[in-house]
Amino acid sequence: MKLIIITLTMIFISFGAKAYNSDIESMYGWCTTFKNNNFKYKGLNSDDLMVSLVCETAMQSYSQLGASTCENIQIANKAAQMNTKDDHWKVKVFLNGLAKDSANAPVSLKQTVLSFSNYAEKNPNDFGKRIYQKREEFLGKIFPCDIEKYIKNPPKIN
Repeated sequence: MKLIIITLTMIFISFGAKAYNSDIESMYGWCTTFKNNNFKYKGLNSDDLMVSLVCETAMQSYSQLGASTCENIQIANKAAQMNTKDDHWKVKVFLNGLAKDSANAPVSLKQTVLSFSNYAEKNPNDFGKRIYQKREEFLGKIFPCDIEKYIKNPPKIN
């Protein structure tokens, strides 16, 4: 085990692996690079390619996590409607709060990046904050989760 850790450490050091912060200011810069190249990788130098990939990966992760959470909330709401007709309003209040704080409708990568960039430009005081702290501001509020809508087979988003 020790040998594996030492070997991996040496590999990362020798290849100059970089750690990327997930603060809003850094991600805004990286997503601007990706956005300014029309959301394409062709023509980017290696540094710009790397930060564009970080932007894409992070934004897709936030978007897809929110969409999956929304789908799970919709399923829970449908189950609650069938099982607890009298107290469904209590469950619905909880699910609406959860949806507001941690879910979003399915949204494309381009929409996510544009929404994040717009948020960052309008809120420079948040530049030092982590993205996950403000995810609901650029995803949940812009693309809200409708807990009443239940899609058995949601469309794939690119």
